[in-house]
Amino acid sequence: LPVKPYDISLSDIEYVAVKCAMFSFTRLHGADPTCGIEMASTGEVACLGDNVHEAFRAAMQATGFKLPKPNGSILLSIEKETDGEDGEDETLPDEREEFRESVSKLKKMGYQLYGTSETAEYYNRFDLNVVPVYKMTSNYYEKVEFKNKMEPTSTSTSSAIELIKSGLFDLVIAIPDACHSDRNQGYLMRRTTVDFGVPLITNVKVAKMYVDSEEGHRQTCHKMITTQPKTIQEFYNTV
Repeated sequence: LPVKPYDISLSDIEYVAVKCAMFSFTRLHGADPTCGIEMASTGEVACLGDNVHEAFRAAMQATGFKLPKPNGSILLSIEKETDGEDGEDETLPDEREEFRESVSKLKKMGYQLYGTSETAEYYNRFDLNVVPVYKMTSNYYEKVEFKNKMEPTSTSTSSAIELIKSGLFDLVIAIPDACHSDRNQGYLMRRTTVDFGVPLITNVKVAKMYVDSEEGHRQTCHKMITTQPKTIQEFYNTV
């Protein structure tokens, strides 16, 4: 049968589609659950929504991502970018600063925030009240050089890994630097997160989008607007 083309302008489409990748790090024993240049996903899920945040939130849930419960606990660990040889490189983007507004939003939404020592120290400069914890277990405390001697950077008695195993955290946002200079401590923390079934985000852009999506969802609920699932045909009929 002859088919006539149907011209559609993007400005006429009243919905947004977001596609999220699915990963199987739980099946890859010992693999570092971070995304690099290699294709690591085992599938994708696309969801539609009335706006980008609604579509993103739905797509994340469709991949099996468990949303944190209201007023739950979130662990933050954001590494400062390094050049891989000489330590910190001031010319590289500062992902801690990039995520600072999102941390403020999480606090306003009522989440209890924890952070590995340097991450907590950074955000507490802005009065964000992030509880500091060590990355490693008590036998491998994270330490920094301070006045020519090694001193612990956190006063918490439990390590991040111990707290992850205990089920305290509803979400872990652990963002390594591009060179993965935190290979030992950061890797163990990310791997423990996956092995104990805790939701994990390792990309700052995804983390920011998640926070914005959660904030938008709460604003919608506050206005007593319910979000009802729609079939794909219902979205198509809006064009």
